[in-house]
Amino acid sequence: MKDKKTKNILTVIIILIMLASAAVAIISVKGFPKIELSGVNLDKGYDDRKEKRDEAQKSILGEWQATDNDNFVVDVWRDGEGLFHATVNYSEKEGEVYFWEMTGGWQDNEVGFIYSDCKKSRVTYDADGNPTEEVIYEEGVGSITSDGHDSITWTDKNEKMGDGITFEYIGEY
Repeated sequence: MKDKKTKNILTVIIILIMLASAAVAIISVKGFPKIELSGVNLDKGYDDRKEKRDEAQKSILGEWQATDNDNFVVDVWRDGEGLFHATVNYSEKEGEVYFWEMTGGWQDNEVGFIYSDCKKSRVTYDADGNPTEEVIYEEGVGSITSDGHDSITWTDKNEKMGDGITFEYIGEY
């Protein structure tokens, strides 16, 4: 009887070792299984923060004009992938327009988006209206932020061009 119990115990141990080896082999090939918790939100404040972030993101979209200079306009839009795009237009004299074009991502706990790919160019128009573009720089860095009401600010870390300028909402882009 003792031999039979010993054989059974050894058989169980061998089976457990084989199962453990198989599990290690499967995990090493496929990785650990991921458990989906769809519809379960363990962060109780997440929904409120998401709603506030969505409202803040919507509040920055549109066309904006500098309050003290109608030659300064900012257009902000969002693409289907969640990236924000902006174009800043500035014209000081007829036949010459400066453009800053940027794309960036929203930063959690912030009220705007940051970018690091800004391209500044100057476009001049000849007497027939034909444009010529001169790229001044690329990879400009900065941000566009909302005050939460009806104005935005542009922070241009390259030239400080937007410093101290408030842009007011003038319509949808």
